[in-house]
Amino acid sequence: MNVEFQTYSGGLDRVSIDPYTITRDLFTPLPQNLNPEEKDVATAAGLRQLFGNAYLMEEERAQFYNAESQYRCDQITAKEFLRAAAKSQTYRQRFFDSVSQYRFIELNFKHILGRAPLNQVEYSKHFKIFAAGGFDAEIDSYFDDPEYDDVFGEDVMPYTRFRGTYAPINQFNRMCTIEGGFAGSDKCKPQMLVTSLAANVPTSAFSVVDGLPAIPNSEHQSKKYDLPDASLERFRNELEIAAAKAYQLQIELNEAYEKLSGFRDYANPFKAMAQDMNITQLYGSNYGSGKVSVFAGEYIGAKAGSWGPSGVDNINGPTRRPAVVIGKKEKQLERVKQLIVDLERKVSVLEAEREKPALTPGVSISGFMDMQQQEVAKAQAQSGSSVTMPLPAPVPRVIEVQPAEAENLIVPELVDVEDEESGLVKPQSVQVETKRQIKDVGRLPKELMEEIEEEKKASGQDFLEGKGPREAFPGDGSEMVIGG
Repeated sequence: MNVEFQTYSGGLDRVSIDPYTITRDLFTPLPQNLNPEEKDVATAAGLRQLFGNAYLMEEERAQFYNAESQYRCDQITAKEFLRAAAKSQTYRQRFFDSVSQYRFIELNFKHILGRAPLNQVEYSKHFKIFAAGGFDAEIDSYFDDPEYDDVFGEDVMPYTRFRGTYAPINQFNRMCTIEGGFAGSDKCKPQMLVTSLAANVPTSAFSVVDGLPAIPNSEHQSKKYDLPDASLERFRNELEIAAAKAYQLQIELNEAYEKLSGFRDYANPFKAMAQDMNITQLYGSNYGSGKVSVFAGEYIGAKAGSWGPSGVDNINGPTRRPAVVIGKKEKQLERVKQLIVDLERKVSVLEAEREKPALTPGVSISGFMDMQQQEVAKAQAQSGSSVTMPLPAPVPRVIEVQPAEAENLIVPELVDVEDEESGLVKPQSVQVETKRQIKDVGRLPKELMEEIEEEKKASGQDFLEGKGPREAFPGDGSEMVIGG
């Protein structure tokens, strides 16, 4: 055992008014030589941490083969092995040449010290080290840091630190943000903490969820992990917001339809008049069919733009906007409706994943009967009586569970049937069918939208009726089509 003494400053004894100190004895085991299997595990864990879970090709790993061989032969420590790997061209190409300097320092903290940068001061410190000494000096600054020796020492591979590392909770959230999921890789992620550290703003909870360790599910032993509730609540909130936005757009679209219908009623008496007018000389041969298109151009003998906003337009607003507004609102409504469909699908999938069992029993004996057919016939010939084939033991298998109307498990009862020709007793095949119902999380906005549309249809004010090409009428110089 290696005994280490640490002394901390205390305070004042209330009785004697004398200063005192606190001494703590730390008993740590001495470093031990690892066997080859343990060296393989330690090497894989260290490289996974150092390279951010990125896969290394043989030619990339060959750049630090000498250091790895020396570590396996106990000639250098784990710390020096990782130092050599971090200074290799492989690490430089992945995490220095292809990223910004902010991201380079951010990844060095994560890969070597196992934590996220605490504040902007640490960024500035390492910017100065890199500017003065270059790439190698920046890498050495992490391995030579007293924090590395206190946490990992010479023989422990670095790892991501969560428990007992961060005093403010926001620093823990930042570590989860740059950690990401277990299947992610640092080589394909952008810089994560520049904005939050520079502005000292809180970290989004949704970016923290992916970096948290998986939570064991105690309700089902065969189910290792459960989905975080934060993802489900996020999509539920987005679904409610999208439904409210769609309702608002439909109200605005209805107002635009009513405004446009007023201009139609106003222009109807002029349609027959426009068909009888000879306006070819004024507007060209394209308007001889009675269809008139007027642009904000110029009359013959008049200045350009002479048909401008009138006094009515200045009071009531431009009359050219209803048709344009309707087109924009219809496009926005279609996008929001598609968003609602996508969010409902995501919520349903997450609800199904939370309730889906990991393993479902299944039995299949058709192949088993074919394999033992000859043995059963032989046993029947020797004994002179009927022989019952044994059933195979149920084997758990993973099946895909589809949503259905009810959740039940249907298992038919085994019935033995004797074959008339051979006299063999053959058990029936067993099929297991699993059905599950997605939980009703409440009244979805889609149902509310359908009720609103039905009410509008009943009152004769459906928003979506009368779609298609619409006539536009003149106002302050916009396009106009009359007739047809």
